[in-house]
Amino acid sequence: MGTEINPYFSFYEKTSMTFLVTLESGQVLHSPAMKFLGSVMRGEVRPSNLPQDAYNVARHFVVLARELFWESVRLAEFPDRPSRHRCGWLCSSLENARDWFSRLDITKFDYQLLKVSVNGRLHKANELLLLGDSEPLETTRVKAREYWQGLQAEGSREEILFEGTMKVLEILETKSKITEPPCTPS
Repeated sequence: MGTEINPYFSFYEKTSMTFLVTLESGQVLHSPAMKFLGSVMRGEVRPSNLPQDAYNVARHFVVLARELFWESVRLAEFPDRPSRHRCGWLCSSLENARDWFSRLDITKFDYQLLKVSVNGRLHKANELLLLGDSEPLETTRVKAREYWQGLQAEGSREEILFEGTMKVLEILETKSKITEPPCTPS
């Protein structure tokens, strides 16, 4: 881990957010997110679930902006920390892993919980510092620095970033469900 883009960030490298739009001619097109919302604004398209569509577009761009901004702060000020673009995520306890899995709704997919031994770079951060909404840029900059400094506070949600090699010591849990993969990262 640490030499290639991880699946979480590769979503943004490989995927364009689009919406299916049916033209008056009956032709169905994949419309890019902003073009789709522009068509809605002009009254050219009437989506069945505009609030959810608009939220999904906003969430997509907030997460992309966050990941790019966090990486720029890391590179400029904390280059010794693992990159969120290339890292894997670890948990310090089975309870913590189950909490993450439930919040990411990964239980819909095949997965294994593993006990591992690692060799490489680790960074413990407070997940609650991650950008999740609109805020002044200076507030975002302060949060990014605190995240990369590893500042924890009461009520923090720990996430551990890791780049390096790992050895599986034990398979703690295996779940198998056959479904489609998620369309966007959280």
